[in-house]
Amino acid sequence: MKGALFLVAIAALCRQEAESVYTDEEKGFSIPIPKGWSITRSADRSKTLVLRAPAEARTGATLILAIQDPMKAIVDGSLSLDVFIEEVKKQYPKKFTEFEWVKSEKGKEGENLTVTLYYKYTNSGNRISQLQHLVWTRANHWSLSWGCLEDAFEKNKDTFERCSKAFRPKK
Repeated sequence: MKGALFLVAIAALCRQEAESVYTDEEKGFSIPIPKGWSITRSADRSKTLVLRAPAEARTGATLILAIQDPMKAIVDGSLSLDVFIEEVKKQYPKKFTEFEWVKSEKGKEGENLTVTLYYKYTNSGNRISQLQHLVWTRANHWSLSWGCLEDAFEKNKDTFERCSKAFRPKK
């Protein structure tokens, strides 16, 4: 019996070491942090939080969490998510080199509207794949931008999606 309890305790400890949750009471959010990733907090709203994969992974995997003022048109419904996505499809090719649209997914998390965008582009000669998870609350527009070298994206995609879905704005 003691052996079984010991194994349960070890299993629980391993789960805790595998991933932690970062909570920022001041900004009002929490997000899981993959094991081994570094965290940099910034006063810059365009990069409130930056997470980086361990260097030994050599994927360049990064998350940039940005907080922006609320987009009232999205929250109040005067601009549909479909129209927003179409506008992104027009603007991003101007912003990124060799831009390629992959797909988008609309959703709702409680009262918050969400859009997850998947796209690819070239930066400094490297092909990058990106997952951008947008969450609109009445108080803020949250942008979680996960990216890494294209050949490592599929390997990291589940982590990116899981952490994005577990992201919790409190405001």
